[in-house]
Amino acid sequence: MYELAAATVEYGRQVGARVLEGYPTEPPPGKTVLWDEASVGLLQVFLDAGYEVEASPTLRRRVVRHRLGASS
Repeated sequence: MYELAAATVEYGRQVGARVLEGYPTEPPPGKTVLWDEASVGLLQVFLDAGYEVEASPTLRRRVVRHRLGASS
């Protein structure tokens, strides 16, 4: 999962994307992650790839963005 998230950033740069966005889940501390929940990605994976949290629409869901460009 970490390699895939990092690859999205590299591919985004290659094709000239300005912003990448994802909708990962953040399970409550100490709770087991169900595989179907993890299919959208886990928050920590996106954070490690350079994404930043933009919104938290539900208790577990996050909206993350990675802005690409000269400063990234």
